[in-house]
Amino acid sequence: MNRPQPLAISILVSSLVLSACGVIGEPSLDTAASLCANGEKAEVTIGLDFSDPATSPYVTEPGRDNGDYRLYLQDILEAAEPSESISVDIQNALTSISDLVNGDADDQFGLNYEMAGGLVVSADNPLDYIESLLASTDSNTQIGAFQDARTQISGGISADDDFCNYTNSNIRFVDQDSNTVLFSELNLSYNPFTRIVQQSFLISELREAFADIEQRQTVPYFGFAQANSSNFQTRGFYPFTQRSTLANSPDGFRSLLVDDGKDLSLGQIEISTSNTFCEDADGEVTVCDSGPTRAPAKAQCDGSDPDGQDETGVLQERALALDSSITNLKRIRLETDYATQEVRIYASEYNEAILDSDGVTEIFDPTNCEKQAILDELAIASPGVGVRLTIVEDPNYDLIYDEDNILITTPLYTFAGTALPE
Repeated sequence: MNRPQPLAISILVSSLVLSACGVIGEPSLDTAASLCANGEKAEVTIGLDFSDPATSPYVTEPGRDNGDYRLYLQDILEAAEPSESISVDIQNALTSISDLVNGDADDQFGLNYEMAGGLVVSADNPLDYIESLLASTDSNTQIGAFQDARTQISGGISADDDFCNYTNSNIRFVDQDSNTVLFSELNLSYNPFTRIVQQSFLISELREAFADIEQRQTVPYFGFAQANSSNFQTRGFYPFTQRSTLANSPDGFRSLLVDDGKDLSLGQIEISTSNTFCEDADGEVTVCDSGPTRAPAKAQCDGSDPDGQDETGVLQERALALDSSITNLKRIRLETDYATQEVRIYASEYNEAILDSDGVTEIFDPTNCEKQAILDELAIASPGVGVRLTIVEDPNYDLIYDEDNILITTPLYTFAGTALPE
């Protein structure tokens, strides 16, 4: 089976950074580029009412008609609804993924999707909420600055003589007492060479996060989409060729990537975690005070080598679980194939694996110290010859193709999902 590779988180982050860069150079006042940037400093305040603890102001209903806003996970979750009897193990895995995506604990992502009868009935999160406002055709909920931005991009598409970029970082969510709850940034851009429109929203508790590349990668929510310029509209929800969201759990140790590629008929939910070095109050690596730690795999990194480092007891092990018996995971991916209605669940116990210098022993999730130790040993064994690390892919997770370009990666579970209406 031929299938495209899922969108990597690094691609999302790169797109995020590029969208924020704008056009190089100062455009003249009468260019399309300068007109597209009008209103970038306009303040946008989105009022929210949190006075009733039982009612969330972020609740957003799914759209079903052309022009209606489509929730990020709407198609993926509905396509992943089993159309046949499934095993208890598969049901437990689906429940675990749903809990991670929708739960409000510190190690979950808080998207709060509700389903009934196999259909998504609502979502309750800031990202879907603010994007529904951008797509709104209701005069009671439309935001003028958002409509102006879309009109300017439309003008840039019509002119088709320059890049058209609009960025507004002055968007605030405020509560009923006018206290700031969240900050948001909107990016809209048109590339006249590719004729692609890109759209993104960032949401963070700190406005300063938008000015720092590293912090931008750790914001709670980031939504990204791109569409052919011929499908762009100034009002309503327009068709995207690819749409993704990246979320980070409040504890900072887990990431969620959602990739809904209509051009490739593939929807994916990927949840990942990684081992982390424990740090003291000054940000210095220190011995972890609780939880399991990963033992160094190389003598150069366990303190026994006087010329090496000591990473003993400082690398906290992190893991995900699908059920009580599948617990030591670093990556989980749910994949919906819209064309075949097949749903696949993949799982991996590591993010990366490499071969030790003996060419046989596998080291899982190596640290930089261990990688350098292996390179040093390879260099000593082969003086004057360039050396490099040997990557070991996971045949149960990473996309591996045979000589005929047929995907041979083995999913943990496979079952028949539900066909979506065109």
